[in-house]
Amino acid sequence: MVLLDVMGEQIAFAGKIDRIDRHTDGRIRVTDYKSGQATSYKKLSESEPTDGGTKFQLPVYGLLALTTGNNVTTRYWYVNHKANYEVVGYQLTDAAIDVLKADSNKLPDRIRSSSILRWRARLGFRCREVYQGAKCCDRKANDCLRNTR
Repeated sequence: MVLLDVMGEQIAFAGKIDRIDRHTDGRIRVTDYKSGQATSYKKLSESEPTDGGTKFQLPVYGLLALTTGNNVTTRYWYVNHKANYEVVGYQLTDAAIDVLKADSNKLPDRIRSSSILRWRARLGFRCREVYQGAKCCDRKANDCLRNTR
């Protein structure tokens, strides 16, 4: 689980990383396998790691990987012939983390306006108040609740 300070509140993100590779030279690569098309993810980059505050999965996974080393690359790998096995990703730099934090500060307004709730529901996520007032977003809210107690 990764905790982010968002406007004075702790937001807990929990999930399951498909793959983390540690190379012999210390580099770390985080991979999330995708079975669909890369179309809506092509804008992701080091300068736009959340695509304007709509896609938090890779940078949050990258933050978790930073606990094991400091040279982290995150990527989606589309593992099907229709998507030509395309890879979309970026290096998780300090600049990318700064954008993540700035975009995270937009979350409370988006939650209040319910636009993010529609987005999270579409992905099968549920957000709940959990341990010590942290909000938790996870595909399985019960797993999230268990992991934060």
